[in-house]
Amino acid sequence: MKLTAFYALVRDARDQLSHCLESGTGRKALVIDKSLSGIISRLADSAFIKEHGVERLSYLSPQVPDLSDCHSVIYIARSDPNVVKLIAQHVHGALASARDASGPTSSSSGVHSPPVAVSQRFFLFCLPRSTLLVKKILEDDSLLAEIDVQDLEIDLLPLEHDLFSMEYPSFHALAPMRDSHALYQLSSSLLALESAIGPFTAVRGRGPLADSFMTMFTKMRAAHSHPSPVDLTGTNRLILVDRTLDMITPLMTQFTYTGLVDTFKDIVAGFVEVDGGGQRPRKFKLSMDDDNIYCELADLNFGVVGPTLQRLAKELKAESGKRKEANTLTDINKFVSDKLPELQKLQEALPIHIGLAESVAKAIMDEDFNLVLQAQQVLLASTELDADLIDELMCRNYEPEAVLALICLGCLIGCVKEKQLDLWKREFVQSYGFHHLVTWHRLEQAGLLTATKTPTRQWANLRKALDLIVEDVRVEQPDDIAYTFTGYAPLSARLVQHWLRPTARTRDDISRLLPGPPVEVGDFGTAGRVFVLFLGGATYAEVSAVRLLGRTMGADVTVVATEMVNYRRIMAGAMVSLT
Repeated sequence: MKLTAFYALVRDARDQLSHCLESGTGRKALVIDKSLSGIISRLADSAFIKEHGVERLSYLSPQVPDLSDCHSVIYIARSDPNVVKLIAQHVHGALASARDASGPTSSSSGVHSPPVAVSQRFFLFCLPRSTLLVKKILEDDSLLAEIDVQDLEIDLLPLEHDLFSMEYPSFHALAPMRDSHALYQLSSSLLALESAIGPFTAVRGRGPLADSFMTMFTKMRAAHSHPSPVDLTGTNRLILVDRTLDMITPLMTQFTYTGLVDTFKDIVAGFVEVDGGGQRPRKFKLSMDDDNIYCELADLNFGVVGPTLQRLAKELKAESGKRKEANTLTDINKFVSDKLPELQKLQEALPIHIGLAESVAKAIMDEDFNLVLQAQQVLLASTELDADLIDELMCRNYEPEAVLALICLGCLIGCVKEKQLDLWKREFVQSYGFHHLVTWHRLEQAGLLTATKTPTRQWANLRKALDLIVEDVRVEQPDDIAYTFTGYAPLSARLVQHWLRPTARTRDDISRLLPGPPVEVGDFGTAGRVFVLFLGGATYAEVSAVRLLGRTMGADVTVVATEMVNYRRIMAGAMVSLT
């Protein structure tokens, strides 16, 4: 089923992209919002794009490219007002150039003759769909008649056979505000998933965001008719993970291979930048289906990545040595056809993963990194935050995202008083710049920077009730999800564990300690496929934790995330860029 859903979603997404690229006639230019380049690359290579008649490819930037020789210009972008305004500037520039070019010119004989000007058509494909605001912006710029606005309905990006991402920047839109537009987009994406796998017969979840989402999803499901699903066999169950119930986990330091690569190298739509061999960095696709080495490394605690890479290198060397054992033409032909292609893929991937692991190892050897990591672990275990360390880090201008994340963790745990928070606000702004007053305000709005007015034991009670701190974690052959954060069991995954196999005691603890109404639809049971939807984003370490739950509890689990997040991405999303 997983591969059926995976290939169905890939097929549908490529069909949508094909429709987009087939727009217009003649010479075509494709201009992509750079934030969407990973999504497009995941679905189509340059050959696919050229097959559809695209001769010019560029990224959207303030600098207007000269596309005057192209008959059709296709823009792919999100429905972001600032991006749409930039596209409007491009089109205005192109129209002005066309008007100038259509004026009379003088030939060498003094006779005026009109120049040859290419008549252009403009298309804007909004991913996943356009909004009324997009059309209003173009209408105000008198461009609505000039630009053909359409939807590029790529709702879900399959990253792995068991991991789908909406790649929708949702944390700051959903966590603090439950933005109705964001909820609409997410509901549309889940309806698209239902079209591929069949309807969800049972739903479990908790929290205000999960409740709001389920209300909108139910209304939209009733109002829409869908094409016949690809795979209707079996039962589909849905678990809603409300990010507002667990803001702590994404601010923690992940300790899985993929989690740390994402933290330090920034995985975008399943691609990571790697060394280009003396040239500019190149994109490398992380895929458990296509890369056997990554398949082994992806969910490992980083502490065992080094020995695993050594073992894989020895195995690869041994397999490569078997070429010498092929003495007859039959043996050589069998080796070339059966083993050589896979060996070549492994030989290409192994040094890349070694390079990524070395880069991560160097980063986590940093003294300040380890001080922050230790402060996180002490904070969660004892609800005590090292205030002197935060002061020291700000004085040394240490990574602002890490400092902010640590302060936010203290606020969420409930151990930062108002006087201390005000002091840190002044120090942070003085150390990193006054523009971070806006950053601070946004994090306050998100509920991440809130002082504790009265002492509370909520975190301590939650930590004990759900067994969130685990001693003596086994990282080589993990039997508890706490291996993903080296001793901390992510609250989100503990909730998934409860809904997969509920107990009366855990149900009472969750009802007593976590806010928001429960979401319960249908008989959840124990049979059938399980889809875990992270509303507000998921970390790669949480994905690894859910995979472990699926293996140990005998459940067929697929993770669906609104986006992939980490503490750096969350903090950067609140920051104001000065460039």
